Amino acid sequence: MGICVSSQITRSGTRPGAAAAEWGRTAKVVHMGDGSAREYMAGAAKAGHVEADNPGYHLCRSEALHVGQRPPRSAESEDLQPGQVYLLLPPASLAKPLTLHDLCNLAVRASAALRRQPVSAAAATAGGRRRATRLPGKG
Repeated sequence: MGICVSSQITRSGTRPGAAAAEWGRTAKVVHMGDGSAREYMAGAAKAGHVEADNPGYHLCRSEALHVGQRPPRSAESEDLQPGQVYLLLPPASLAKPLTLHDLCNLAVRASAALRRQPVSAAAATAGGRRRATRLPGKG
């Protein structure tokens, strides 16, 4: 037997479950170079489009990352899936198998970026301004 504790964090003014519903409608992309996070509506972007907007980085689905394996690059024609988190990694990261330390580091950095309000892809370029969130320790 054990003790089980559950908690639910909601943003002020939202009803429970609304955050989960919102989460499931968008794909999240975390740029591991600058720590920014963006949201894409379902069916709004393909992996190749995201990579073209981020030269020098490759898109990987977070659920496909495993210890002892190289991060698999998403196919250019792959539609971003709602509710999924994707990471933009530099090519050097794809060249070697992930260690447990690597995977934990990616998870912590992605979590920090996603705790902030991700920028929608449309809003990020509206008016010629780009708003992004930054990871701690990155300049």
